[in-house]
Amino acid sequence: MGGMRGEDINIFLPLIIILKCFKNKFYFMLLQKEKRDIAIIIPYVNLPDYVIELLYTICTKYSYHIYLIDNNSNEETKKKLKSLEEREYLTIVYNETNIGCASAWNQGIELAILEHEIDYAVILNNDVLLHKDCVDNMIKVINKYGIPFVSGFDVAKECEYPKQILEQRLPDKKFIVDAPQFSCYALSIKLLDILKEREQGVEEYPGRFDQKFYPAYFEDNDFHYRLKLKHERGVATSDALYYHYGSRTIKENVDVGEISDSYYIQNKQRYIEKWGGEPGKEKFKIPFNNNE
Repeated sequence: MGGMRGEDINIFLPLIIILKCFKNKFYFMLLQKEKRDIAIIIPYVNLPDYVIELLYTICTKYSYHIYLIDNNSNEETKKKLKSLEEREYLTIVYNETNIGCASAWNQGIELAILEHEIDYAVILNNDVLLHKDCVDNMIKVINKYGIPFVSGFDVAKECEYPKQILEQRLPDKKFIVDAPQFSCYALSIKLLDILKEREQGVEEYPGRFDQKFYPAYFEDNDFHYRLKLKHERGVATSDALYYHYGSRTIKENVDVGEISDSYYIQNKQRYIEKWGGEPGKEKFKIPFNNNE
């Protein structure tokens, strides 16, 4: 029997929820949705200490639910994070294979919409730490300017040590730039649904991340370019600060690191074929120039 394709994941989301609720005896949750403003989605492969450290830095005035997307971590990682499942505001989704970044992000977004009817999704690398105002300031820019994709600012180079981010002073002059960063960002679900409608029949994963950029690399560039094609913006805001350790999943997972270069080359080639050039040098307005 073949494995489940990335595009098949959404079909089985209700089943995932039923099994989870059945195991924990929360049957009523299937019929009674609890509204949350934000879903915080964190995919990871191993490295549980980074995940735990990140969780301690999450702070927001909005109601939220955290989805940890375990992309087939080892048993040591699962054991170390198991106790987190006791928290009512946190769900761990266990994937039997590494479904990749784009699929994990999509999986978290769809689960959160189904379970909590969220307004925003905050996507985080597992190896970042957040300033206490990071999440709220990204949401503020979404609401003020109607921008669907707003990222934070990585200030790792300005910090002498990682946890300095917790006491980092916000810049006196606040600004936004049309160069979003892809390790810490917020998405407006309402605006993504509009994008979804506008991409129907054109994009294979309308309004979501292209899961064929597997397991990582260029899925974020692809999403940003598609926003620009629809005359939407993706920006970074200078007052949403975070610290990024940088590529920990690749550097500290030997198996992942060994194959990352080949996937980078493969996905770069797919991006060029899809859009007619590298990021910033695209020529096509329709995926694959409508030739696929």
